[in-house]
Amino acid sequence: MSKGHLRNHEDTHKTQKNFVCPIAGCQESYSRQQRLKVHLKKHNGVRDFVCPFENCHKAFYEKGNLKTHLRLHTGEKPYHCIAPGCKKSFATQGHLNDHCLKSHPVQN
Repeated sequence: MSKGHLRNHEDTHKTQKNFVCPIAGCQESYSRQQRLKVHLKKHNGVRDFVCPFENCHKAFYEKGNLKTHLRLHTGEKPYHCIAPGCKKSFATQGHLNDHCLKSHPVQN
């Protein structure tokens, strides 16, 4: 995990969230202005990141979500299980985590 990713993650635990959604009735608030900007796109329906594959009409609020989606088209599976003898790979870290929990439970 990079320093930037760690800093972003640490911010999710802050109790002080100064960036408040201005939309009436919305209670969301964030510790970083960038997260509020992404949130506001959802109110406005702005999806800047469009899948370039023909006949796929998916669009996303965040670049990272498009990047993950593109793996469906390309077949890329960059997350590899490191359990002995297991050769499975996955498109997302979450799918790898689920696999490890189900297929390779920790023995106490």
